[in-house]
Amino acid sequence: MKRKRILLIGSIVCACGMWMGLHSKTEIEDDLLLLNAEALADDEYVEVGHCLEVGNVPCPLTNIKVKYVFMGWSLNE
Repeated sequence: MKRKRILLIGSIVCACGMWMGLHSKTEIEDDLLLLNAEALADDEYVEVGHCLEVGNVPCPLTNIKVKYVFMGWSLNE
């Protein structure tokens, strides 16, 4: 009788633990996964900042030959 009672209590504890594990998904985890997927799927683009001095490199903004082209990377914030 004592073994049956211990087995019954153990089964109930295991069933409760499994139920809580399956239903404990939080909204924070879902939002974080969505943000991560969006960041991976979003294209990066180069934002040209400044073109300086006279040189041999074509400036993407004006197609004038310059010496320096300053760019920054952006993730479409």
